[in-house]
Amino acid sequence: MTVERIKPDDFTKTPAAPAPRPNFGSAMIPKERYTSADYLRLEWERMWTKVWLLGCRLHDIPEPGDYHVTTIGKEEILLVRQKDGGVAGFYNVCLHRGNRIMAGSGHAETFKCQYHFWEYGLNGDFVNIPDLESFPQGAPPCKGLRAVKVDTWNSFVWFSLNPEAEPLRDYLDPMPEHLDPYHFDRMVKVMDVTAEWDCNWKTSVDAFNEAYHVQGIHPELLYFIDDRDVQIDLYGRHNRYLVPFATISERVTETTEIPHLIKHVMKEAGMDPARFDGRVTEVRKATTSCTITTTTTSSPTSR
Repeated sequence: MTVERIKPDDFTKTPAAPAPRPNFGSAMIPKERYTSADYLRLEWERMWTKVWLLGCRLHDIPEPGDYHVTTIGKEEILLVRQKDGGVAGFYNVCLHRGNRIMAGSGHAETFKCQYHFWEYGLNGDFVNIPDLESFPQGAPPCKGLRAVKVDTWNSFVWFSLNPEAEPLRDYLDPMPEHLDPYHFDRMVKVMDVTAEWDCNWKTSVDAFNEAYHVQGIHPELLYFIDDRDVQIDLYGRHNRYLVPFATISERVTETTEIPHLIKHVMKEAGMDPARFDGRVTEVRKATTSCTITTTTTSSPTSR
């Protein structure tokens, strides 16, 4: 069964044309990529500490002094809204004895380490070092918390542990072209769920980069998506895959009754399922003039 896709020149501004297919060969992937401590160390040294990472949304820290602590590997990063409306990021470590400064999310006028009460401003500078006169060498020459690079895009706050990281928009290219039309800045977060998996991080990424598992794990979705005619596009360090919605998989037998999930899509598109005179496999074509394609991207994130 061939699903009629959105054409590149259709109403959507999201690029729909497939990207050139690179030749990665068909050799087996060495298991050591998932089990080797040395490989994990190289990933930390050459990837996680070099790329841009998702920290939070701007809506999570709307006012000056609002902060959010995020974790990547062994590091914690303190993201805080500044008085000028910008966002700054710092290693969440007191310069005195390496104590954790803040936890979770909240609001603060200053950041005070609870060990010896060393205090820092929202910009990371020292505000107060108790009994500073008793330190013959004076305050540390660093002036305050160690900063990390921070930037924002489409309502998301990003950070990088790499002082030499390229500009965020250059790193994300070409995904803003694909995702800007969705206007994430107009959306609000209604649920925040963290699921910790006892596995190598690539195992979880692999699971969300294919639809091959739908027939086993999500058989109910076979009556809502085509899990075989999936367009996967690779853009160097980023990727996306387009899954046709509002249709059924060729793995199941078409019925005269429209599945309830497809009915929901029809209603959202302004159609009355009871008045639709066609086959279930024709619904998608009928709704493409008033709905959008679904795009999924993959990029390293922190938590």
